Amino acid sequence: MVKVELDPDNEERVLVESTYTELYLVQQIPGVLDDRRRRCHTAPRTYATWMALQGIFADNPPALGDGFVAWLNEEYVQRVEPALGLRLTTDVLTDPTTPWDVDLWGFQRAGVAFLAIAQQAILADEMGAGKTVTVISALRRLHAYRHQIFPVLCIVPNSTKGQWRRHWERWFPGVRVSVVGGSATSRRDALAEEADVYVIHWEAVQLHSRLSGYGSIRLLKCADCDPRKGDPDLKKSRCEVHEKELNQIAFRSVIVDEAHFMKNPEAKRTRAIWRVMRGPEVKFAYALTGTPIGDNPEDLWPIMHGLHPAEYPTKDSYVRRYCLQSYTWTGEIVTVGIRPDTRSEFFGFFDARFRRMPKALVLPHLPAVVPETRECPMSPKQAKAYRDMEKHLMAEVGDDVLVAPNNLAKQTRLLQFASATCELDPLTNEVTMTEPSPKVDELLLVMREAYNPVLVCAESRKLIELASARLTREKITHELLVGGMTDDMREAVLLQLETGKLQALLFTMKAGGTGVDMTGADKMVRMDRSWSMLVNYQTINRYHRIGSERWGSLTLIDLVAPNTKEERQFEVLGERMARLEEINRDKLTLRLAGRLAELSALEREEHAILNSTLLP
Repeated sequence: MVKVELDPDNEERVLVESTYTELYLVQQIPGVLDDRRRRCHTAPRTYATWMALQGIFADNPPALGDGFVAWLNEEYVQRVEPALGLRLTTDVLTDPTTPWDVDLWGFQRAGVAFLAIAQQAILADEMGAGKTVTVISALRRLHAYRHQIFPVLCIVPNSTKGQWRRHWERWFPGVRVSVVGGSATSRRDALAEEADVYVIHWEAVQLHSRLSGYGSIRLLKCADCDPRKGDPDLKKSRCEVHEKELNQIAFRSVIVDEAHFMKNPEAKRTRAIWRVMRGPEVKFAYALTGTPIGDNPEDLWPIMHGLHPAEYPTKDSYVRRYCLQSYTWTGEIVTVGIRPDTRSEFFGFFDARFRRMPKALVLPHLPAVVPETRECPMSPKQAKAYRDMEKHLMAEVGDDVLVAPNNLAKQTRLLQFASATCELDPLTNEVTMTEPSPKVDELLLVMREAYNPVLVCAESRKLIELASARLTREKITHELLVGGMTDDMREAVLLQLETGKLQALLFTMKAGGTGVDMTGADKMVRMDRSWSMLVNYQTINRYHRIGSERWGSLTLIDLVAPNTKEERQFEVLGERMARLEEINRDKLTLRLAGRLAELSALEREEHAILNSTLLP
């Protein structure tokens, strides 16, 4: 029989003793290590380890030591049980000690309570539901309960730094906010400034923090860090081991906005954020994202590893234990979902750190998004180029021949041919989009039918610029939101949309997909789509959010070239949305909420009072 007890030599781990015949089972525990000196194994002291023990040894439960039982009871009573109780709660009563709670929506108050209890968690409320306000209010609640939360580091997209400053000033009056941006010198000065909250954009984190290790990736070291093997020509600023400005600030709280950007554990920015989140003084860590995975459940591991490394120690053990994998026709192994046999085990500990409220439940007053597909058949010239590229990986464009050297280039060219006529620029050797374009023609019809401002988006900047040129000729008032614009320029464009001065706002999905409010329009036209489900989903929620209730309904118009790769693209995106639903479980949440709605008014009030007493 397996025996489990706290490790007297390491308070963060537990001892796991087993017989020789049970070794293969013990080795399935995520994060388990072989302790040859004591002839046993050790595992992380986490609730996730307990759930794994229950799943692995379901037929022969392990014997638990008194110390482990005492710790487990405390962990369950103080964190797991109240967090699970709040995970699907849509309202709690206002706390009399924090009267400003009355300004929050009921589901936000429940989110505040959940974050305060969980301490390290993902807040995955659907985009447009006010996650920023919820997490700031949670830290304000903890501060009111005399928890040390300052200094706070907010890692956010570059375009939203100003919004975060305003939210902090609005929802936590009196805090000193330092926005880190500009040149390297300006960023260092901002980090040297004494403040309560530091707001920094994603790309700058790796420039001001050392990196965490991952797998076999070698960290660059200067001669000062490693006199024997360090690179004597490597500057300290480029050394990946040197402690830098962010590592020298004793952060107590870290907020990562749009945390799905962390899905690649090999990326330097992900490993820099891990390092900051693992600071010795960090107690509260929150990841905000409405789309916790992009393609499959593997994307979830880097986020959870950053929040609580002990619960998610290695990606390999996480994938083996909880991810369902399959073979593609090329023999590649891919993750296609959560393993059915360990599903309950995974959600048993994951749900204590994950809360999501769908807008259909908590913001039912928002208008519905009505999808509409309009077919835009290719012109004969487009169709010929498309078919030649599809069959032969080359096509005539004007007087030149365009060749696709690989399959990725081929897919890109096919989507370009499906959208417009293409030509090859002899000077730059780049493909340009020109008229005629059936999609631009259809966009013009949409504009003539519209009474209110229209949003026009595309993955391709060239397609957006082509559409802009046509709207300019037709004297249709519009602006562009594309990469390379300053924050002031972006805000000025969005203000014109909000005040009704524009007939159309054209934007690329990369530039306008996150951190912007476009509720000044009731119609969106997607001229093409990204292969990333996450990007498409984020884009829709730019105008379907709090503030869009001014409209009776919202329309989403997809322009599609029939009999092209665009039709297959919809199928792929649908499969990826199904994988996201497996994690978010919005449909299950709505069904459970239907059952709660059947309770009497008194029972619902008692339920809310019970949850409000679970605050720290």
